[in-house]
Amino acid sequence: MTEIKSQGTNNYTPLFWLALGTFAVGTESFMIAGLLPDIAADLHISVVAAGQLVTVFALAYALSSPVLTALTGAVKRRSLMIAAMVVFALANVLAWAARDYWMLMAARILLAASAGIFVPGANALAGASVAPERRGTALAI
Repeated sequence: MTEIKSQGTNNYTPLFWLALGTFAVGTESFMIAGLLPDIAADLHISVVAAGQLVTVFALAYALSSPVLTALTGAVKRRSLMIAAMVVFALANVLAWAARDYWMLMAARILLAASAGIFVPGANALAGASVAPERRGTALAI
């Protein structure tokens, strides 16, 4: 794992970018619940089948997060966070363009994997990027 050195500053600007990314991930992961009837109608599937998109996202997130975090341990945190957000954005485009259930399912799995890298990494980076006495504030942002 690459070492993250505390900057010991009170510059919170990078933290707001991390918070924005975390907000985007959280919003995307929960907003689908209200869209399930529309998704089911558009894809000609049951609402129960559409609900599996939520379940698969949660499972993919839970299973991929520790594995991908371990596999990307040697990558610079900043580069990894940017890459995770790029993949997250591209996976959203893929989900938007999905013509069938399985393409949407694949997009949701890719979304979960990128979120599983970004959120824990953002929390770790936030805590490590400020002086020790400011870590609570950094994580709260």
